[in-house]
Amino acid sequence: MFEKFNINPKGRKTGDCTTRAIATAAGITWKEALRMQYETALYSGYSVGSTENTDRVLQQLAFIPCKVAPARGEKRPTVHELAERHNKNALVISVAGHLTCAIDGTYFDLWDCGNKSVYKFWIK
Repeated sequence: MFEKFNINPKGRKTGDCTTRAIATAAGITWKEALRMQYETALYSGYSVGSTENTDRVLQQLAFIPCKVAPARGEKRPTVHELAERHNKNALVISVAGHLTCAIDGTYFDLWDCGNKSVYKFWIK
């Protein structure tokens, strides 16, 4: 199930999908998530929104990274399918050029990305 949601404190629709996904899935504020991203980036040397930095931030928040490797001839799961499968977990989900999140089977974002193919996700 999709729920339109924007945790950005100013309600802005900007390039902050990584921050929004981390904050929503972890149950922290947008500012706390952004602060963690910047502090981790300063320490690691990776850019704030990079996959490497996101991995580090999510591991600090006890999320476990999971790769999606479909068998030959099978399709990748969609955001909607993954959210349904993990309906008792919090997830941060990577699709092409975007990060979103799901909690207890509902995915939260500015737009319905439920039909997008999942490339990687983090689970708590």
